[in-house]
Amino acid sequence: MTRVSIITPCYDAGQFVTALLDSVAAQTMPDWEHIVVDDGSPDDSPQLVARRAESDTRLRLIRQANAGAIAARNRGFEATQSNSDYVLFLDADDVLNPAMLETMVSYLDAHPEVAMAFCEPEWIDAEDRPIEYGSPGTRYVPARFGVRLLPPEDAATPFAALFFWGRVSPSISVLRRSAYVKSGGFSEDQGWYAEDLDLWLRVALRGTVHYVPQRLVKRRIHALNHGRRVNARNQETRLFTRWINAQWLTDEERRFVQKTWRQRQSRLLPRLWRDWGWEHLRKGDLTEAAVCYLRSGKRIATYYGARLQGRLPAGPAW
Repeated sequence: MTRVSIITPCYDAGQFVTALLDSVAAQTMPDWEHIVVDDGSPDDSPQLVARRAESDTRLRLIRQANAGAIAARNRGFEATQSNSDYVLFLDADDVLNPAMLETMVSYLDAHPEVAMAFCEPEWIDAEDRPIEYGSPGTRYVPARFGVRLLPPEDAATPFAALFFWGRVSPSISVLRRSAYVKSGGFSEDQGWYAEDLDLWLRVALRGTVHYVPQRLVKRRIHALNHGRRVNARNQETRLFTRWINAQWLTDEERRFVQKTWRQRQSRLLPRLWRDWGWEHLRKGDLTEAAVCYLRSGKRIATYYGARLQGRLPAGPAW
């Protein structure tokens, strides 16, 4: 019986895909299928996958003309066995800890109310060297005054935590198949950065998301994927605008989303700019510190000025 369907969009990943395949094959839980969708790679990625698939029937290769990672994920999901319990969308340049599937499946089996669980990554570069990067376990939620951070032992990750500062990637997230289908899957109109956050928000709005504070995936940051983050903020802004005006929400859900957005603008963003200002100040960078502190104050003044005038800013903004 297939417990987990793994879907990997693959484009020009010949440098990394063998390590990925090795890590999946080494899983302590063998009940998986792995669908790799080659998205028109110009390198030898599909040949590497095809050779491996000859000796492991759990691995299948699908080839398509270049259509982007989101389309490849959706194509891969369509090819999975419909009776699998869980789904993992694993990027071609990442590497699983041998116990990743067993750990996450055991957790979800023990918590049937949870629609999705995500773990902690270990960040590496193209040469497998460890690097420092942000943690998806940094989860802000509204507090009586401002915001507070959820402790690692607090597994429940509410909608607000993802909406405030959602830094959860597909490779570290295992979804219950039924929850993924109910959510509608990945939307192909969000852009490369925002499509995963859009999905997590849809899952969290009507389901339960948990955080597993174990490092179970090596996530890779390198020149080919880091450069794509340039317009991430613009895509995130478009996503928030779409959500606070979404017509598919119920009236109650729309009010809740708009309230969460107002809390993000008035509480989280000033806090983040203040914290970043302190980091620059600690490093002796007075100019950048001043910029951050000014932006923190501007966020507060803009938001509450609009409230006093009986209106709100036209849309999400940093």
